[in-house]
Amino acid sequence: MFSLSNQEFARRLQLIFSGSPIEGRVYAKLPLTDQEESTAAGLTLSGLVRGPECELSHTLPATFQSVGRETDSSSISTTIFVPDVCPWTPELPFLYNSQFDLLDHDRVVATCCHVIGMRRWETDGADLRFDSKRFVLRGVWQESSSAALERIESETEFIRSTWTALVVPGPSDALCEIASHQGILLVADMRGLARSDRQEMPGQLRRVELWPAVAAVLIPDGCFSDMQVVGAIRKLVVAQFMGGAATFAKGWVLDAAFVEVDHPDQFAKRVSQTEIPIIAVRRLKKPTTIESARGACDALQRDLAPYGDFAGYIV
Repeated sequence: MFSLSNQEFARRLQLIFSGSPIEGRVYAKLPLTDQEESTAAGLTLSGLVRGPECELSHTLPATFQSVGRETDSSSISTTIFVPDVCPWTPELPFLYNSQFDLLDHDRVVATCCHVIGMRRWETDGADLRFDSKRFVLRGVWQESSSAALERIESETEFIRSTWTALVVPGPSDALCEIASHQGILLVADMRGLARSDRQEMPGQLRRVELWPAVAAVLIPDGCFSDMQVVGAIRKLVVAQFMGGAATFAKGWVLDAAFVEVDHPDQFAKRVSQTEIPIIAVRRLKKPTTIESARGACDALQRDLAPYGDFAGYIV
């Protein structure tokens, strides 16, 4: 008899929501350990997706069932097709509720529920794009998930209406869920993971990737060459922070770079040979409101305008 807790099932289940406005696809895959493979003969995955739902708009949700179940020696998977997908945006944060059951000879042994949404972020040369249109990321650094939650509670409308991103160290699932419902963009700063915890990085990246509010992720120095880490994310902009005199390494495989601005001319020289999206970063010296910080993003853009039009501005 196969046994797996709901918590472990949720941690290991890999979900991908992709496709187009015409038809989306939710792909679920559960990798099996070597020990589990010998007892996995009767295992299957079954799932359903219900939506869309949006706190800012009236919707008529529908339910969609999984249509295929696949099993091989190392994993089991299933797919759900969702027609006429409503994508997630800050103006209209459409969400879908998913439930997946792990069955052993048609007996449910574990269940996982998660909110998902379809994002349309990508990079194109030196640009970021949202829904195929050039997008300039503007954001404000936060000290913690609790600080970001306080911001959302007090300044939701301004944050959402201006598409201002909150850059948060290791954002909690509680923050990601609230931001996803409220239409708040997040950048997940995962650099705080200790080197001893780097083996957990792929799982942590998959955790934040599931939340539609998370648009980009910062990974620790040295991880950019680890294809297991980079390959763990499929629907986020993956970036590294370049502080001080850090230089771009050969064989750069990430989507973008967050580059600290000390002196504009030195910043321009550092990034002059790069062909990836550059997000300029200038930290504020003291806390301020989101509205004031957004003004500081615009000031940073003006200061750097003589040197180029960059992919984003973070303060």
